[in-house]
Amino acid sequence: MIFFYSIYFHFIKILSTVFFSSAILFVTFITFFLSKEKKEYLGYTIGRSWGKTILKITGIKIKTNINFSPEEGKNYIFAGNHQSSFDIYLLYSMIPIQFYWLAKKSLFKIPFLGWAMKFQGHIGVERENSSKAAESLKKAINRIKSGISIAIFPEGGRSQDGTLQPFKKGAFALARLSQTDIVPVLIKNACLIAPKGKFLIHRKHTVLLNFYPAISGKDKEAEKKLRFIFEEGLKN
Repeated sequence: MIFFYSIYFHFIKILSTVFFSSAILFVTFITFFLSKEKKEYLGYTIGRSWGKTILKITGIKIKTNINFSPEEGKNYIFAGNHQSSFDIYLLYSMIPIQFYWLAKKSLFKIPFLGWAMKFQGHIGVERENSSKAAESLKKAINRIKSGISIAIFPEGGRSQDGTLQPFKKGAFALARLSQTDIVPVLIKNACLIAPKGKFLIHRKHTVLLNFYPAISGKDKEAEKKLRFIFEEGLKN
C-alpha cells in the first residue's frame, strides 16, 4: 500500500510541478504589459496554489500552531528548519504574505521548476562562490526594500534524519544588514513522511508546523535564539 501511494504521490508532484510551472511561464509571457512586480505577484499566487494542490491531493495531515501575525506594511525573513522536500510545499501554502525564496542555485537548473523560479524573481545562492553569494545577499536586501519578504532554510539543505544541522550565516547576515525581523517556522515529522533520498512516502504521520513570534533583526543573538526555538520544538 505504501509503495502504490508513493507512486501516486510522486506522480502528482511531478505532474503538478510541470503544470503550475508552465502556468507561471505562460502568464509571464502573456502579461508583458504588466510591471515586473505585478507579474511576480501573479507567479507567487500560482506557486502558492501549487503548494496547496499537492498538500490537498496527496492527503498529508498537517497540524499548525501560529503564534505570529504579520504587521501591515512590514516585511520578514521566514526561517524554517529543513527536514524534507515536503517543506517547500508547506511554506508556500502556509506563509501568509508574498515572499521570495533564497534557495540554492542548483534548484534553478531543474526543468520547469527552475525556469519558473527565475521568472518569479526568486534568488539563487552559490555558497561555494563567496562573491556570488554576496551578490545574492545584495539581491535579497533589495527584494526586502522593494516590499517583499524572504523565505530561507538557514541549514542550507535537508537533514538526513530530521535533526537540526549547523546554520549557514546568510539568513542572519540578511536580517542584520536589512534590519528585518526573523520569523521562526518549525517543521516537525516531515522527515518521517518524505525522508531525504528515499522513494517511499509514509503518510500515516502528521506534520507539525509552528510559527513563532518574530526575532528582531537587530538582535545580536538572533542565531542562538532561533536554534534554541528549533531544538526545543523538535524535542517536545
